[in-house]
Amino acid sequence: MGSDFVIIFMKEMKSIIRDPKILITMIIVPVVMTSLMYGIMGTMTTQAVQQAMKPGGKVLLVDLDHGSWAQNLTKYLISEKYTLIKYNSVDEALKNYDDALCVLVIPKGFSENLTRGVRAYVQIYYKIRGVSFTSMMTGFKIYGAINKYADTISKEIIEKAGLSPEFVSSPVNGTSNVVIGNTIIKNVDPSQVTGPLLMMGVFVPMIIGLLAGFVAQLSATSIAVEKEQKMLETLLTLPLSRFSLIAAKVTAAFIVSLIGGGAYFVVLGWYFSQVTSMGETTSGGAASSAVLSALMKAVGMQTPVALVVAGFGTLFLALGMALVLAMFVDDVRSAQIISGYIIAPLMISIFIGMFINISSMPPAQQTILAAIPFINIVFIMNLGLAGNVFAELVAAVSSWIYAGIVLYIASRIIGTEKIFTMKLFKKRAKRRTRGFHLLTR
Repeated sequence: MGSDFVIIFMKEMKSIIRDPKILITMIIVPVVMTSLMYGIMGTMTTQAVQQAMKPGGKVLLVDLDHGSWAQNLTKYLISEKYTLIKYNSVDEALKNYDDALCVLVIPKGFSENLTRGVRAYVQIYYKIRGVSFTSMMTGFKIYGAINKYADTISKEIIEKAGLSPEFVSSPVNGTSNVVIGNTIIKNVDPSQVTGPLLMMGVFVPMIIGLLAGFVAQLSATSIAVEKEQKMLETLLTLPLSRFSLIAAKVTAAFIVSLIGGGAYFVVLGWYFSQVTSMGETTSGGAASSAVLSALMKAVGMQTPVALVVAGFGTLFLALGMALVLAMFVDDVRSAQIISGYIIAPLMISIFIGMFINISSMPPAQQTILAAIPFINIVFIMNLGLAGNVFAELVAAVSSWIYAGIVLYIASRIIGTEKIFTMKLFKKRAKRRTRGFHLLTR
């Protein structure tokens, strides 16, 4: 069996790599297009954020106050490298908007309100000239400048009163502690804990689901190519173990899909890391590492292990199901269509699982739900938080049991002559019309 497996496996790998239908349309094009898309998006997003954070720009100023505080605000904006062009009315300023950031109106009574200790307001007219991310962020830049100015004069007013700005802005503060099971994570913001939890409990299952769909499509296409090119009949006439044939096909499709899907998600991860890394500091990264370590201690190391094991089992289950369905079709187009019969229920199951609060259920009910394929990978993190280690084991092992059953069924089907006659959709015979009979007489 070992030599049979190696021979078929090498044949499958060569067939997949050499076949342009599979290699180009399912691996190269998605990876290249995704890299290009996320590369452009990442570059444009970074440029837009940098442009929005960069001070300066043309502001059309309508000063109806002419008081001391209005002059103070004007001097501040000039110090922040804003170019101010003064107009006497809003209508006149709007007519000359052109490439300005906004029209800033300092209403009458602005300085008087600040002097009396009453909150003052300015009016900002922002003209929307497009729906691009860059134009919108650049236009909203003036709001940040006004907020920064408000903070500056607020500190000045507080200091003149002989008070501490930090005390006045936040006289009462609190430190948050997060409790997970029997573990207490002290002095940590809840978002630092919920972030990794969402990553392992939501985003990782979604990635597994997308990769399982990729695997299913490649598996179905692989066997459909052999049926279309009449290569499967030749393989079945050879003195090879049917299980070795199935195992080799599954392994080859899994490895190639893992490479293609892995490249796709590396690009995706790179894009999100570029976006989320803006403004991060080294101390923040160290704090995140400490939180992650405490989180792993709280849920137990068996939780990420169970998630990985169940994830691979889900991939092989999707692969085996696609392999079985592909035996009912004769061409690549039909194989790609039936792979959707697996992808859609898989993603729907994962989506539904995100809204089921399994943590509040009794342990017996948790264990039953953990045995449901596809949806169980969403439950593993919640089971770790609930401390139900047995249910985590069920979720990890059940996926492999289902995969083994499906692959056994595939080996039984491929070992019979029915594989050449089975059809998922029967073609209807074309009915001849009466007029056609008359023309052919």
